[in-house]
Amino acid sequence: MDIVTKSTRKHFAVASCISCVVALASYEWLVVLVALWGVLAMGGIGLFGLKRQVLVSIQWGSFFGLTAALAFLIWGPLGLYG
Repeated sequence: MDIVTKSTRKHFAVASCISCVVALASYEWLVVLVALWGVLAMGGIGLFGLKRQVLVSIQWGSFFGLTAALAFLIWGPLGLYG
């Protein structure tokens, strides 16, 4: 099963952008963000499963958006935690 198909590309992009912005806005909760990243890296939340392609695309979009935000917070130009 592909993570992103032609029909779910928009859901993936929106989920990536929203999760990145939310993670950057809540940078004080770094431990919670890293824990959520770990859950998503291990396969995600069980509620999503692999039943609906749209939900899988949103889950992985959130993962990549959170990854980008954490990379920016830790190694970015602000160097908040580096």
